[in-house]
Amino acid sequence: MGDLPSVKTPNRRFRPLAALLTLAACAMVEGTGRAQPAESPPPAPPADAPSSAPAPPAPATPATSPAPPPPAASNGNTAAFVTGGLAIAAVATGTVFGVIALGDKSDFEKQPTYAKANAGNDSAAYCDAAFGAALVLGATSVILLLARDDTPPRAANHAVTLTASPVVTPHGGGVRAVLRF
Repeated sequence: MGDLPSVKTPNRRFRPLAALLTLAACAMVEGTGRAQPAESPPPAPPADAPSSAPAPPAPATPATSPAPPPPAASNGNTAAFVTGGLAIAAVATGTVFGVIALGDKSDFEKQPTYAKANAGNDSAAYCDAAFGAALVLGATSVILLLARDDTPPRAANHAVTLTASPVVTPHGGGVRAVLRF
């Protein structure tokens, strides 16, 4: 197997922030962000074990729980809420990078070096990108909330119809045909 390419992070101090944002996104999408362990049945006794005493009665099986209720009907706003949540996360990310950029600027003003200038410019660029993403995601969320398709869905098995009718005018006549598909 070949080695997988690694992603190079420009600055190590951003790794915890990236991990936190990834965890937050998983929690938003998954609900809890954690997998629930499945219950395993108790182990069966070995079949070849000698039995000198009569076997104890089998424990009563627990009553089966009723089936969970069906999920509530969605009103179609899930995508709007997800994009709205991502917009809020992008605003928070932009704010964090903005604060970091201001700190880098103050460090650069105290002792100007190319490394500090580059770090400040990188943080400012990340800040701008995050705020741009927040703007796009926020607008998408608003559009998804306001623009709903209230028309009932058309039947999947609709037939093609051809309707013909006579047309009579003062100067002539003919046939009108309407084809619906």
